[in-house]
Amino acid sequence: MRATTLVFSLTFALLGTSAHANSSDDNKYICFNTTKYVGTKNVEVDMGGTLQTKPCDTWIDMLQTGTNDLAGITFDANFDASTASDAAKRHIQSFGTTLKCCSDGKSALYKNQKYFCKDPTDWAPDKTYKGPETSNTELSCDVWVAGDDDIKNEDFSKPWSCDEKSATIKQDVQLLGADVMGCCGATKQSACHPYSVSGAASLQHVGVIALAAAVAVFLA
Repeated sequence: MRATTLVFSLTFALLGTSAHANSSDDNKYICFNTTKYVGTKNVEVDMGGTLQTKPCDTWIDMLQTGTNDLAGITFDANFDASTASDAAKRHIQSFGTTLKCCSDGKSALYKNQKYFCKDPTDWAPDKTYKGPETSNTELSCDVWVAGDDDIKNEDFSKPWSCDEKSATIKQDVQLLGADVMGCCGATKQSACHPYSVSGAASLQHVGVIALAAAVAVFLA
């Protein structure tokens, strides 16, 4: 059975106990749907070469201490994940999606990226793909879209046009996302459809896959 291991860099060596940032802090707000938060789920983390297993709650609380990446953040009803730092967003995404501290895999950063496809109803966010284009790491379409270096700043949660976009973006959206990964189902028609390049060229650029978690992930 494969276990997902994340590498965290914390600014302290040992912490016997962890505490919420303040009394109103509630880790469930790290999830898009707060009822899906599983704070008691055990997560294995590589702490500088030493594997440690602790509940989601504990790891999140630890990252809110000192100068760590979630320090200063209060997870409550007013929390807006879009305003978090890039480092904080990476952790929020990894807890919600990669580690499934949110049972549905949707962190507070979740967006319905349905306009990635020509027909929004074709969008298949949970479709997974594993191949050389993803460094042989299995990724779902929603995680890939949120983390791919070339398209992660595109907002597919609202009507989106491929017109005037770079060839790199068009290739990632149509050739990789739709054709290879199947993110638009059987039609394979993304918002950039129709788009094609020569066979040789189509293989030269497959996108640099940056996991939304943006941390080292090892599958054992």
